[in-house]
Amino acid sequence: MYRFVVSSAIMVFCSLPAGAQEAATQVAAKVAEPSPPSFLSVLISLGAFFGIFYYIVIRPQNKKIKEHRNLVDSLKKGDEVITGGGLIGKITAVRDTFVELQVAKNTTVKIARLQIAQLRPKAKEAADSQDAGKKSN
Repeated sequence: MYRFVVSSAIMVFCSLPAGAQEAATQVAAKVAEPSPPSFLSVLISLGAFFGIFYYIVIRPQNKKIKEHRNLVDSLKKGDEVITGGGLIGKITAVRDTFVELQVAKNTTVKIARLQIAQLRPKAKEAADSQDAGKKSN
């Protein structure tokens, strides 16, 4: 059966006039070649990629930076904070770029304001002091 199909295709191709044979080979060559993607489809793909990248990476990072900037700007004397290095202490003085942090009695550390990672919540302080009182009894 396969031989018959192939041989009949060859016979049909050979029986075509010379101009038709060239046209048939050109059509067969065009069908076999993949066409390059259009400029519009490439542009849409790039736009979708950058849109997804913005919402997954850039936007949350900018939000986090803005929250940290607001935290650093709102620091005041008496706030309990945690630094990026893990120090916990109370702010004793606030300057333009530095804060003084009391980490123990008679121990003050001068650190950059940007190194403050978070404020320590007031409820957490009360719970910690109660736990310390229970452990010492």
